[in-house]
Amino acid sequence: MLNNTIMKVQNSLAVSPFGGLNFVLDEFEKKGVGKFINQTMPALATQSKYSWKDIFYSFWSVFFCGGDCAEDLLGNFSASFKGNPLMRIPSPDRVLGRMKELVEPIQLFETTRGEKGMK
Repeated sequence: MLNNTIMKVQNSLAVSPFGGLNFVLDEFEKKGVGKFINQTMPALATQSKYSWKDIFYSFWSVFFCGGDCAEDLLGNFSASFKGNPLMRIPSPDRVLGRMKELVEPIQLFETTRGEKGMK
Protein backbone atom coordinates (compact mmCIF):
# COMPACT_ATOMS: atom_id res chain seq x y z
CA MET A 1 0.00 0.00 0.00
CA LEU A 2 1.34 3.44 -0.90
CA ASN A 3 1.92 6.08 1.71
CA ASN A 4 0.03 9.30 0.84
CA THR A 5 2.33 11.59 2.83
CA ILE A 6 3.16 14.90 1.15
CA MET A 7 6.46 16.61 1.82
CA LYS A 8 6.92 20.32 1.30
CA VAL A 9 10.46 21.57 0.81
CA GLN A 10 11.29 25.24 1.26
CA ASN A 11 14.54 26.82 0.25
CA SER A 12 15.33 30.50 0.51
CA LEU A 13 18.51 30.17 -1.59
CA ALA A 14 18.65 30.54 -5.35
CA VAL A 15 17.67 27.43 -7.26
CA SER A 16 20.61 25.57 -8.75
CA PRO A 17 20.58 22.58 -11.08
CA PHE A 18 23.44 21.14 -9.01
CA GLY A 19 21.77 21.22 -5.58
CA GLY A 20 21.70 17.42 -5.41
CA LEU A 21 25.49 17.38 -5.48
CA ASN A 22 25.61 18.60 -1.89
CA PHE A 23 23.66 15.54 -0.75
CA VAL A 24 26.32 13.31 -2.33
CA LEU A 25 29.20 15.30 -0.86
CA ASP A 26 27.51 15.42 2.54
CA GLU A 27 27.22 11.64 2.49
CA PHE A 28 30.92 11.40 1.59
CA GLU A 29 31.68 13.53 4.64
CA LYS A 30 29.47 11.40 6.91
CA LYS A 31 31.32 8.29 5.70
CA GLY A 32 34.71 9.94 6.25
CA VAL A 33 35.75 9.84 2.57
CA GLY A 34 37.29 13.33 2.64
CA LYS A 35 39.25 12.59 5.80
CA PHE A 36 40.44 9.26 4.36
CA ILE A 37 41.61 10.94 1.14
CA ASN A 38 43.56 13.62 3.01
CA GLN A 39 45.19 11.05 5.30
CA THR A 40 46.25 8.58 2.61
CA MET A 41 47.41 10.86 -0.21
CA PRO A 42 50.95 12.33 -0.28
CA ALA A 43 51.48 15.31 1.99
CA LEU A 44 50.96 18.73 0.43
CA ALA A 45 52.91 21.85 1.29
CA THR A 46 51.46 23.73 4.26
CA GLN A 47 50.81 26.77 2.04
CA SER A 48 48.68 24.71 -0.38
CA LYS A 49 45.35 26.42 -0.91
CA TYR A 50 43.49 23.17 -1.72
CA SER A 51 43.51 19.79 0.01
CA TRP A 52 43.40 16.43 -1.73
CA LYS A 53 39.75 16.24 -0.71
CA ASP A 54 39.08 19.48 -2.60
CA ILE A 55 40.89 18.13 -5.66
CA PHE A 56 39.02 14.82 -5.76
CA TYR A 57 35.60 16.18 -4.77
CA SER A 58 35.89 18.86 -7.48
CA PHE A 59 36.94 16.34 -10.11
CA TRP A 60 34.17 13.88 -9.19
CA SER A 61 31.60 16.69 -9.06
CA VAL A 62 32.07 17.43 -12.73
CA PHE A 63 31.01 13.90 -13.63
CA PHE A 64 28.26 13.73 -10.98
CA CYS A 65 26.73 16.80 -12.66
CA GLY A 66 26.97 15.52 -16.22
CA GLY A 67 30.22 17.18 -17.23
CA ASP A 68 32.77 15.74 -19.60
CA CYS A 69 36.12 17.10 -18.47
CA ALA A 70 37.92 19.00 -15.70
CA GLU A 71 37.64 22.21 -17.71
CA ASP A 72 33.91 22.24 -16.87
CA LEU A 73 34.94 23.41 -13.38
CA LEU A 74 35.86 26.76 -14.87
CA GLY A 75 33.27 26.94 -17.63
CA ASN A 76 29.84 25.36 -17.41
CA PHE A 77 29.62 24.70 -13.67
CA SER A 78 31.71 27.45 -12.08
CA ALA A 79 28.76 29.63 -11.00
CA SER A 80 26.92 26.72 -9.38
CA PHE A 81 29.99 25.29 -7.64
CA LYS A 82 31.15 28.64 -6.24
CA GLY A 83 30.77 28.99 -2.48
CA ASN A 84 30.11 25.29 -1.88
CA PRO A 85 30.42 24.72 1.89
CA LEU A 86 31.73 21.15 1.49
CA MET A 87 34.72 21.83 -0.75
CA ARG A 88 36.86 24.56 -2.20
CA ILE A 89 36.90 24.59 -6.00
CA PRO A 90 40.35 24.73 -7.61
CA SER A 91 41.00 25.61 -11.23
CA PRO A 92 41.03 22.78 -13.79
CA ASP A 93 44.79 23.30 -14.15
CA ARG A 94 45.32 22.74 -10.44
CA VAL A 95 43.13 19.60 -10.43
CA LEU A 96 44.90 18.09 -13.43
CA GLY A 97 48.32 19.14 -12.14
CA ARG A 98 47.75 17.42 -8.79
CA MET A 99 46.43 14.30 -10.56
CA LYS A 100 49.54 14.28 -12.74
CA GLU A 101 51.69 14.25 -9.58
CA LEU A 102 50.20 10.85 -8.76
CA VAL A 103 51.39 9.22 -11.98
CA GLU A 104 53.85 6.38 -11.54
CA PRO A 105 56.55 5.65 -14.12
CA ILE A 106 56.02 2.78 -16.55
CA GLN A 107 57.54 -0.49 -15.35
CA LEU A 108 58.78 -3.07 -17.84
CA PHE A 109 58.84 -6.74 -16.95
CA GLU A 110 60.63 -9.42 -18.93
CA THR A 111 58.81 -12.65 -19.57
CA THR A 112 59.75 -15.79 -21.43
CA ARG A 113 57.74 -14.55 -24.41
CA GLY A 114 59.08 -10.97 -24.49
CA GLU A 115 58.49 -7.64 -22.81
CA LYS A 116 55.23 -6.41 -21.38
CA GLY A 117 54.78 -2.78 -20.35
CA MET A 118 52.65 -1.92 -17.32
CA LYS A 119 51.10 1.53 -17.21
